[in-house]
Amino acid sequence: MGYAKSKFPIEKVGVVIVAAGSSRRMEGVDKIFAPILGVPLIAHTVEAFERCPIIDVVVLVVASSSLAKAKSMALDRGWRKVVEICCGGDHRQDSVKRGLDALPDCSWVLIHDGARPCVDQNLLATGLEAARWTGAAVPVVPLTDTVKRLTSRGVVRSGPVRETLWAVQTPQVYRWSLIRDAYRHPERIVTDDSSLLYESGIKVRAYAGSSLNIKVTTLTDMVVAEGVIKALGMEEST
Repeated sequence: MGYAKSKFPIEKVGVVIVAAGSSRRMEGVDKIFAPILGVPLIAHTVEAFERCPIIDVVVLVVASSSLAKAKSMALDRGWRKVVEICCGGDHRQDSVKRGLDALPDCSWVLIHDGARPCVDQNLLATGLEAARWTGAAVPVVPLTDTVKRLTSRGVVRSGPVRETLWAVQTPQVYRWSLIRDAYRHPERIVTDDSSLLYESGIKVRAYAGSSLNIKVTTLTDMVVAEGVIKALGMEEST
């Protein structure tokens, strides 16, 4: 699969892959090691970055209980760009910070969910292109379902206009110095890295995500991810 070439000079690009979640919605299955086409989910994710020529180094963040297994997998599968595998923290935000701390100095850093194994190289290049304008960029896709607010008793209230709402994905792309500084003294717990930047006045640019770049949170998502990987031919080089 080809990738979009940047018009800007090539700089060192690092990636933090966050895979330290508890898999609560996977019915007891540790999703990052669950097989997709015979290959662990996390291997599909890591190797998407391993194959991409614009990526230089990768840090993988996993739960402490998965550390030994992840390190063994890295050796078995010959991951060359993974320079560190470290343990996550209590919250996603803590895991991201540990990943950033373990990352060698870079010009740019991509933060990606380990549970998104269908990321392709064009999306990575597009994100880097978008981030150069403000130092921060996130992929977005339009919501297809209508959103409603509910009362505490489950009564439907009026909701926001769907056309103004977008779902945010990963990889989110940041100038290394900006995201590093944002994580030094976060004022509150966030589930989205860009929140730390735009709340401090930094403009975050949106770029087109992909409906195929799904996040695996349920067993049904595993089936969908398998279909996407087969359809895009990603399994051929995994």
